[in-house]
This record gives sequence, structure tokens and C-alpha cells, in this order.
Amino acid sequence: MYVENRLPSSASNPHLVMAATIAAGLDGITRQLVLPPPGLQNAPLPRDLESALMALEADQLLVDALGPAFVKHFVYCKKEFEVDLFGNWREDVETHRREYDMYFHKS
Repeated sequence: MYVENRLPSSASNPHLVMAATIAAGLDGITRQLVLPPPGLQNAPLPRDLESALMALEADQLLVDALGPAFVKHFVYCKKEFEVDLFGNWREDVETHRREYDMYFHKS
């Protein structure tokens, strides 16, 4: 069987994406959920990192699958070193400059 998941960003950790996808798939099998028709969007996805982290913390299925301690530390690190540092992503030169300086160690 071939399964393609184009939902995650290329910046995501593929191991975490796979773990979350498997957990969600097993939950669907356990609860015998019916797949929606192709192309149908059931719920809007988070549009920024901060809201995605809040959604992760609120999702008990994923917290249980990944482990509460892991989720706690993962969310802390993302908030501390990305959300708080860069704020919400904006398409402006200053945001890109700060990200470039941070990730390529320029001063």
C-alpha cells in the first residue's frame, strides 16, 4: 500500500509526524470513524506555531501517544526558542532577518 501525507511542513520532524499519524490512524480504526470524501476540509488547521502548540496540548490522544513529558518539553522548547523569540511569523524583511541571523549564527 502507498500512503502519501502532504500535510506536514518540510520543516517538521518526520519521526513526530509519523508517530502522530499512526496514533490518529489507530484512533480512527478503534472508533471505526468513516473517512470524509476527498478534498473535504473538516476543520481549519492552525495557521501559526503558537496555535499549533496549543492544539497539541489540548489533544489528549496525541499527548497520550507521544507522552505527556515529551509534549510538555517539546511545547516549552518551541515556545521559548521560536514563538517568544520571533513572535508570530510575518512576511516582512525584519522577521526574515531575525530568523536568518538566529539560524545561521550571524550577529
